[in-house]
Parts: sequence; structure tokens; C-alpha cells
Amino acid sequence: MSKCKICKDIILFRWGIRHGFGECVRCGTPYKYYHYDDENNREKYFECRLKEEYVDVAQQYYQETGKRLDAEVEGFEEWLKKKGE
Repeated sequence: MSKCKICKDIILFRWGIRHGFGECVRCGTPYKYYHYDDENNREKYFECRLKEEYVDVAQQYYQETGKRLDAEVEGFEEWLKKKGE
């Protein structure tokens, strides 16, 4: 079982409107879900679509607030401003 990079729990995946893309139900982290790897092997795996430079701040936000990354954009912006003070 794959674990989410942000909430650190087993990924509960919800499909999005674009083929192959979705999110972690718990924290809203975007993922691409492949049925094949680059060598055309039949394996399923998740690829986090959050840029690596944002992973640490996203983890901290989720741990401190328990809020999904996509649900509270304004809440995230306020939290980020407070961190910068």
C-alpha cells in the first residue's frame, strides 16, 4: 500500500475529472495514478503531483491544521502569512 507524502497515511484515492489524475481523500494532495510504468510493466503506482519544494510546507500545514490542501485556499494563505511573521 502506498502512503501519502503529506498526511503519511495510506492513500485513499479519489479520481478527478482528468484521466489518471486524482487526489488523496484525507489531505487533498494531487496524484497521478499509473497502471503502467515507463517500461510498460503492469504495475500500479502513485506519483505525487505537488512540486517537491512545497512538500515540507504542505506537510506542516496539514499536521498543524488538519485541513485539506485544496479545500481552504484562503485558510492556507492566512496560515502561511502567520508563519512568515
